[in-house]
Amino acid sequence: MKTTITIVLLLTGWLSAVGAPIPSLEERIANADVIAVISVTNVTKTIVTNAAGSQVTIFVAEAVVDRTLKGTPPRAVRVKDATTGTMFSADDLYRPADAPLRAHTWALGTRRFLVFLKPSGDAYMLSAPDSLTAVYGSDSSSARIAGAWWPCITLDEAIASVEKRQ
Repeated sequence: MKTTITIVLLLTGWLSAVGAPIPSLEERIANADVIAVISVTNVTKTIVTNAAGSQVTIFVAEAVVDRTLKGTPPRAVRVKDATTGTMFSADDLYRPADAPLRAHTWALGTRRFLVFLKPSGDAYMLSAPDSLTAVYGSDSSSARIAGAWWPCITLDEAIASVEKRQ
């Protein structure tokens, strides 16, 4: 009986962790100090050891703010992302000087992003998981965004959606 109760409790905990709700756009807007469209100019990679003794890879993107939707960021920002599989780790953004593209990895094909950020020391970090959305195209009326929680819409439609909910 104790084993059954233990298994049920473990499964309940696991399912609640796996089924964690994805923050709504309203929640993302409320939790972000800065919402902006940025153009990444460089990405660096750092491996650090966290308090638990595990190694964590952090990518830091140097970027220029193209358009601000919320907050007052400086013209140039640094955005830290330690998310596993972050878009900042794509070959066309982060690559040591003169290194060839790595085999068996994907290239992002863009340097522009719609981001939801909060301050972190002298830089910014994503305000929630999946708060880094790729922007494909240069003209905002025809540029498309693609993200885990956005439908495939134009950048102008995404900006209007954010501005409407502020």
